[in-house]
Amino acid sequence: MFNIKSRLLAVRRGEEGSISVEYALVMVVCVMLAGLLLAIVTSDDMRAHLTALVMRNVG
Repeated sequence: MFNIKSRLLAVRRGEEGSISVEYALVMVVCVMLAGLLLAIVTSDDMRAHLTALVMRNVG
């Protein structure tokens, strides 16, 4: 007869490294997204639009 607690522990032991891998993949995706957003915001066209928006609202 199988004990549910021991079976769940056995499943968890087999997946110990998967949590670290999932966190690493999420971090890689976040860094890639941040790089993409940085490239978009620092482009000349976007900088001109943002400057115009600020000047219109401030001045």
